[in-house]
Amino acid sequence: MGHAELLGYRKKGSNPCRGMKRYKRPAKERFLSPAEYHRLGAALVAEEAKHPLNVTLVRLLLLTGYRREEAQAMNRAWVHPEGGYVAFPDTKGDAQLRALGPAAIRVIEAQPCVIGNPHVFPSAETDG
Repeated sequence: MGHAELLGYRKKGSNPCRGMKRYKRPAKERFLSPAEYHRLGAALVAEEAKHPLNVTLVRLLLLTGYRREEAQAMNRAWVHPEGGYVAFPDTKGDAQLRALGPAAIRVIEAQPCVIGNPHVFPSAETDG
């Protein structure tokens, strides 16, 4: 209703829900079942030949819990394998140090360097 008012479809102040408290929903948390992990692994193996960069990115997300955008924007200079962390200069909250397990470090280090591109996962469509 509020958006309709902003767009001029309703008169200003005509929202009948104005002042009502929003219904508080309990936070939901869902984890993959072992069968779902198995199917995901099989799908990644099947796609690896066609889309190796995307599959590697998904593997890193599974190992770290990073947001997709954070992993895609990850700069090689931020990665500190000897210390086992990534120093993100700017995330949704603020600058953060994020721990990396040995498997995630191996995934990152296996990514080939593209000369002139600082990203761990360089995009095929753009310079970044």
